[in-house]
Amino acid sequence: MIKSPRISLQPVEQVSSASAYDAVMSSRHGLAPWMHWLTSAYSLRDQQAFQARCAVLRGAGLEFNYGIVTPGGQVLGVCGLHRIDVLHATAEAGYWVRMDHWRRGVARRALTQLLDKAFREHVLSRVELIIDCDNTASIGLAEAIGACREARLQQRLFRDDARHDAWLYAVTRSRWSASRTR
Repeated sequence: MIKSPRISLQPVEQVSSASAYDAVMSSRHGLAPWMHWLTSAYSLRDQQAFQARCAVLRGAGLEFNYGIVTPGGQVLGVCGLHRIDVLHATAEAGYWVRMDHWRRGVARRALTQLLDKAFREHVLSRVELIIDCDNTASIGLAEAIGACREARLQQRLFRDDARHDAWLYAVTRSRWSASRTR
């Protein structure tokens, strides 16, 4: 396995939009099947609008998106907490990593850091991952970090002009904390 660079999570609105756009475009082929927002018309302006929208949503406490960044400032992907339910202290997590860093531990480290933030900084009790049943890499990652598969969600996702089933995985603060102290 090729050694992976160190990473940190930075609020996505603070990272280079050009570097984030480069990460998207260099990985278009691998990301497009799973990312509904990645259309053939996706542009740098779209990336900048996404990052501006993230700043507003962060300020309102509605979403927390982070750039996955190397010490040199290269954006390797994005991860975040979405669909935050304040009453029940839950959220959905999502992520993507540029293709030239797949299978190098970047997604695992980013998701681990994101869950640490979810349970410590954002005081969530539960984080869910909704994963297309055909996305074997993300299923493997969810299981590797100790997420529990809870249900098959019928026709939950839309891609390739069709409805697709998804797996619901979840991580709770209590299980996460217990796994981190071992």
